Amino acid sequence: VHHFPTGGWGWLWVGDPDRGLGKGQPGGWMYNTLPFIEKSSLHDLPSDGQPDVITSQQKRAALEMITSPLPVFGCPSRQTNELSIRDPKWSGYFVAVNAEEASPDRNLAGRGDYAANVGDGIGNEYQSGPSSMDWKEKGDLDWLPNRDIGNTTGFMDNRRGKILYTGVSFLRSEIGIKHITDGTSNTYMIGERFRNPDTYDTGESSGDNETWCTGFNNDNFRNASYPPQQDSRTVREIRASKIFGSVHPATWHMVMCDGSVHAMSYDIDPVVHKNLANRGDGQVFDLD
Repeated sequence: VHHFPTGGWGWLWVGDPDRGLGKGQPGGWMYNTLPFIEKSSLHDLPSDGQPDVITSQQKRAALEMITSPLPVFGCPSRQTNELSIRDPKWSGYFVAVNAEEASPDRNLAGRGDYAANVGDGIGNEYQSGPSSMDWKEKGDLDWLPNRDIGNTTGFMDNRRGKILYTGVSFLRSEIGIKHITDGTSNTYMIGERFRNPDTYDTGESSGDNETWCTGFNNDNFRNASYPPQQDSRTVREIRASKIFGSVHPATWHMVMCDGSVHAMSYDIDPVVHKNLANRGDGQVFDLD
């Protein structure tokens, strides 16, 4: 693999091990990280050997995967690494009604506390994904920006003349080091995400109602359109679903694209925050 983990397709999809690690993979960055953190057995659980078919076997296995929390994706200070309630509407196409009804955990899911960097724009999810697995054959491309199925480095917003996603992981992304022209030590990769303490375990927040293995959505992807904030009950929902942040009172943590981890201030200059989220805006800073 010569790119950072792809962001997957959308909030109605979870990972399919038969579809590789590139733009054809519906699962998000956490799912695509599993083979590299000695969790290949969980990654491969929904395999049925058929990349373009969803079988009953696969649906049942995907439900098992969704209801498997991973402590590595949870912040110890929040202590929210166990199964928590999720919104049953956002179950993923792999989780069929019959599979859910057969499970006592059908409304539960494992979640994560970390989010991949989408960039400095305002979007960190894009619709729900295609309506079926055979989207290529049926030409079901309306869910993609500008129907541009070849663009894996950001998608152009023709109305504004800007790239929609300037970060490192997003909808069907294949961002490699060569695309990070500001340098890997100057570009956000994965950081702690803001969460409302009242909804840690309820699934009632639009930015916290799905699973760790879901595709491109605001549960697992955040942007720098707003400054980071400490977990709070007072942040408006529309902002809460977009921003980085943490339960920690003084700092929040960010992994840069070179693998270094930095304790960041909530008082970071908003412009600098956006610059660090944009992989190629020419603005470089010494984080030390």
